[in-house]
Amino acid sequence: MTGYEIQYSSDKKNIKKGKIQKSKTLKNLKAKKFVYVRIRPYYKEKGAINPGKWTKVIKSKKKISK
Repeated sequence: MTGYEIQYSSDKKNIKKGKIQKSKTLKNLKAKKFVYVRIRPYYKEKGAINPGKWTKVIKSKKKISK
């Protein structure tokens, strides 16, 4: 496995893409709003990128911690 691809958005129909290696902090999210997230692994084999299957979309509420 080479890494992960994560998609997230505050709107379930509008998902943004960004590649991550180990962990990712989602920034610029509004407090007390829902965030939709899904993740899949990708592999590099003979120079080609082979993506895995997406997880189910997870709905999570953004919280502020002090």
